[in-house]
Amino acid sequence: MGYRQVAHMLIDVIVATSLVFAANAVTGQSSFPEKVQIYHLIKVTSYARAGDIHWIEIWEKRDDTQLARELTLVEVQGGSDGVQTSCYYALAIGTGTPLYIADGVRFPVANAQILFDSFENRNLVVNSREYVSNIACETVRVGNVNGYEAQQCVFENQDAANLFLVRTPATSRGELWTALDGGFPVQYVFEAAGQENAVVHRFELQPLTTTIQPPGSVDLLCFDAGFPIPEGTTPVSTSSLTYALFESTLSIPELERFYDDALLSEWPDKTCDETGSCVYTRLLGDATECRLDLRLTAEPSSMSTYVAASVYPSTVDTAAIPVPEGFADPVVVSSFEDTSLIFRADLATVLATYQANLAAEGWEQQDQFSSIRENSAFLTFSRTDYRLYLTADETGGTAFLRIQTAPSVCGPTFEP
Repeated sequence: MGYRQVAHMLIDVIVATSLVFAANAVTGQSSFPEKVQIYHLIKVTSYARAGDIHWIEIWEKRDDTQLARELTLVEVQGGSDGVQTSCYYALAIGTGTPLYIADGVRFPVANAQILFDSFENRNLVVNSREYVSNIACETVRVGNVNGYEAQQCVFENQDAANLFLVRTPATSRGELWTALDGGFPVQYVFEAAGQENAVVHRFELQPLTTTIQPPGSVDLLCFDAGFPIPEGTTPVSTSSLTYALFESTLSIPELERFYDDALLSEWPDKTCDETGSCVYTRLLGDATECRLDLRLTAEPSSMSTYVAASVYPSTVDTAAIPVPEGFADPVVVSSFEDTSLIFRADLATVLATYQANLAAEGWEQQDQFSSIRENSAFLTFSRTDYRLYLTADETGGTAFLRIQTAPSVCGPTFEP
């Protein structure tokens, strides 16, 4: 049971080339209104093992009056080697030169549409519309959905032989709402059941009532008065409450002196490794221990230095989750965000115990991202800006449990 590998990639376009984002390139249908926000969910679950689960969420804001688009994408892949998470963020506004920033290194791209299309699994979103575009409606009615007058189409038992990610024979069912004025999709839920797995697509479109803006102030967990920012340093992305990226005109030695002066009074313990990454720790009044990972990376081509800050509060430390008493022969292997346990106990008892313990610690179970099978389970919990993933399997009276935590998102989202 190897440790979790996290692919945390940040994509941020601060100012992008002037262009028009064609709505029909995204949907294959009629154009969207000029200002909308869109949520996509694509989830695949296995019938054989609950831990074999894969989903992608995309939050998109688009304002064609600004030539602006903002996207946050989260991908979660569960498997025999644990949970791997990826997070992407992109912002394109107005005119200028688009930039692709990955792990602190910037790469120019031809235009923002190319950047948008280069997102991993982007085709999953594009293709999902194809499978509900020519369906036979069994029920039709008109109503107001997400602020739009729309026509409903309900379908069942449709042949899903051409559906990607589902092995045939497969059937599908769903509900689609299409705007009466404009013909664009407003909402749909699409489910397909194949030979080995099930797929769910969800789409929500709402009016955009805010203005798309570059990141502003930086608030991170464990900082009483905000994350300190020296002169000549600007946010590239404020992301979530646990991660931020900055670009600075200061050199690495200048930044090291600044952060030592700014942090050591409240973050007194500091260690650094050979790569230049330093870890500061502090203890809050409620006994929460916080760890700050600070990485400084020089970019010679632009005479800039990138500052990446990641915060890890002990409230998401998997090693701090108590091991229940009463289970025989517990074996525990722990790190900060990854704990593996082996018990002589049945799966149902282990799940019930941990569900109760995690709920008492403020973790809320997310049923839409959870799955339970006869001898396996995958449960997702959320708290603040973090998710906790619990993967469990039982063989011959022995329960194998793995608990992993990761930031929920790396960019702005909204309630779909």
